[in-house]
Amino acid sequence: MTNLEEELIESFHNTVRAFTKYDDLIRATNQLVDRTLVYFENYAVIEKPIKRHRTIVTVTPDTTFHCAKQYVDGHSTVAVLNFANPYQPGGGVEQGAVAQEECLCRSSNLYASLTSPYILANYYDRNNRKSSPFSTDAVVYSKGVTVFKSDDIIPVKLDKYFTLDVLTCAAPYYSRTYGLYDTKRYQRAFYRRIRNILEVAIGNGVDVLVLGAFGCGAFNNPPQIVAEVFRRLLIEEGYCHYFSTVTFAIKSGGENDNFEVFYRILDTTAAENVQ
Repeated sequence: MTNLEEELIESFHNTVRAFTKYDDLIRATNQLVDRTLVYFENYAVIEKPIKRHRTIVTVTPDTTFHCAKQYVDGHSTVAVLNFANPYQPGGGVEQGAVAQEECLCRSSNLYASLTSPYILANYYDRNNRKSSPFSTDAVVYSKGVTVFKSDDIIPVKLDKYFTLDVLTCAAPYYSRTYGLYDTKRYQRAFYRRIRNILEVAIGNGVDVLVLGAFGCGAFNNPPQIVAEVFRRLLIEEGYCHYFSTVTFAIKSGGENDNFEVFYRILDTTAAENVQ
């Protein structure tokens, strides 16, 4: 184990101690756990609101919570997408992993909402029983997550906490052990899953939706395919108009730059195609 991994593990333990020790965080966490629900496959809002927004989809080189913070104003419902490990709450956060989900769990009390008996039984146990790289289309909606640390690699306590909602969903996992990438199969899987995420967000009255390069990091999916599915749903089918703001927070840089792909497919075409 590296020194960094040890620091990351201790940072997570410090976060857990905080929301189980301090009265304000204990109250917020108890309420969060009580208000966290699972939405299963093919969820659909029965009576959707009117598409009242002329929304432009944007892509920004940022981290999830840092991006979302600017929209938290006490009036809008802000929600972010957590790229979940379908089998283990928080992914590898207890082993010092550094993917997006682990960062969210080190900076907030999100982890508490993912480890209640109800969520373990209805989300993680169901995914584990399926035992497939595609997992399920289910979405966990955590209402009222308190972000009390920065989302630096080793987060530090914020002077002012903020609250938002989190949609937890796992992307299909691509591994070469399963053979060649079946593009059409994965496109269908992503379409169902992302549609479910958007329907759950609409059903919970989300105004500002912060997404990202869903499944394009540790889960190895081609960003071109994922971005095109997002474009189809958000822009071509008009899902973006249910929200006042839709933005993709994607850290820029590195060899495989997901930001550039998502920006090219979503940000520039949004300006041209959203009516």
